Amino acid sequence: MTMKKPWPKRRGPRVASTALLVVLAAFAALAISGVVTAPDRPEPLRPEDLSRSFSRQEITQDIDFLVQTIQDVHINPFTRTSEAEFRRAIEELEAGIEEPLTRTGLYRKLAPTVAMLEDGHTTVSLLSEEINDHARNDGPWFPLSLSISDSATTVVDNYSSEPSIAPGSRLVSINGLAIEEIVHNLTGYISSGSYSHRLATVEESFLFYLWLAYEWEDRFDIAFAPAGTEETLSHTVEGITYSEIRQRRDESAVQQDEQPFAFLSEPETRTGILEVELFWFQQEFESFLEESFTEIQAQQLDRLIIDLRENGGGSTNVSSELLRYIADEPFRNFARYDLKISRQIKEYYKQQLPDWLRLIPLQYLFPQGRKIWGAPDGTTVTFDGDFIEPVDASRRFNGNVIVLVGPKTFSAASDFAATVKDFGFGTLVGEETGGLANSFGDTYTFRLPNSQIEVRVSYKYFVRPSGEITKGGVMPDHPVLQTASDVAHGRDPAMEFARSLNK
Repeated sequence: MTMKKPWPKRRGPRVASTALLVVLAAFAALAISGVVTAPDRPEPLRPEDLSRSFSRQEITQDIDFLVQTIQDVHINPFTRTSEAEFRRAIEELEAGIEEPLTRTGLYRKLAPTVAMLEDGHTTVSLLSEEINDHARNDGPWFPLSLSISDSATTVVDNYSSEPSIAPGSRLVSINGLAIEEIVHNLTGYISSGSYSHRLATVEESFLFYLWLAYEWEDRFDIAFAPAGTEETLSHTVEGITYSEIRQRRDESAVQQDEQPFAFLSEPETRTGILEVELFWFQQEFESFLEESFTEIQAQQLDRLIIDLRENGGGSTNVSSELLRYIADEPFRNFARYDLKISRQIKEYYKQQLPDWLRLIPLQYLFPQGRKIWGAPDGTTVTFDGDFIEPVDASRRFNGNVIVLVGPKTFSAASDFAATVKDFGFGTLVGEETGGLANSFGDTYTFRLPNSQIEVRVSYKYFVRPSGEITKGGVMPDHPVLQTASDVAHGRDPAMEFARSLNK
């Protein structure tokens, strides 16, 4: 196996053009893109803001602002949970606030309530400021890496000084609390229409969610059953700093370049492997694809495995660039999308322009803008998905395409999988995607006025390329399950299955 340079080094930001036509084109693209944008950022929070307590009145103001914004912006928030049920939860939340709360205390109440809507793009964001502050100050964390499934929670890596908690051990409890109860509680913080995606999200950031939910950090009483046994053993382990976790992880495993995309080739089997963990950095990704597919042609590879199992999404503008290399006909990422009109979204779009252009009614100079700004707030407008042309035939890959998917395949990555499946551009292997085939998407990001907790709300609904309204994620053509034992022992049955196809 040979390994190509993971991706070109990131260049500096592009210099924004002041030409009016360029600005108009960018503004039009924003209205129809799959990119998740952010509003003007507020001032960074200070350390004292993280420990401040908020009064009942301030908390109530934040909750009311949250509910009103969801109602204004979300295209249909009560698809999976009724409005009456959500309102009852909000009333119970407000009634239960009897004393001041910190941002962390408020997060514990807000996140599960918003997660009731079961929309993966409508969520109370993980408290990155508190997490980063704890890490910067060498605060201790839970010292085990885990694989979490419906049936068991298994140790993948042990960064503590207690060697008996070996990889493959089944976790039974932490600090006297059954691991099943802990996982059930933590998945309640995750906004998603897919339970497998909620499990995958908790697994990926277990130490952060555990710290936010329980404030455990210094010592952990661990009950576990060694691999292949039912006997339960107990040990107390110390919390460990994040820098120590990274150091011990690197010492115990082959160091891998943590980049969002990489190309590997296996000339002996004429197979190329693209590992794509994020559809972002468009300029860099286009350069990476050009280099990779040039190498694929030079080596005359006839099988391409695209691994999206760790891909949490990004922009369909970026994912389309990869699709253009494997498509043999024009394609679209979605049949249509519906967009909720609101004051917030109109302001949101204008924030993408330089300050000196925001007072000019540029939106009326292109069709999409006239459609959006001409519609009353509270209504919905619909756009058909545009067809995208493949690259020219001389650059296109014409061999067998296999796409690996799983519970962490989300947002733009699940859209990619749906496009491959609906147009027949390849074969899907693995597990059902965590992202839904028909889903809400594109998020309006805002902060609550007092606590400054960040919240995201969907304002679009996307219909898969075939136009079929289906439930659940994108289903693989060949289901291949990776068990906790596979993870603990470094086995990858989906990749092995993909390598065996089309021989």
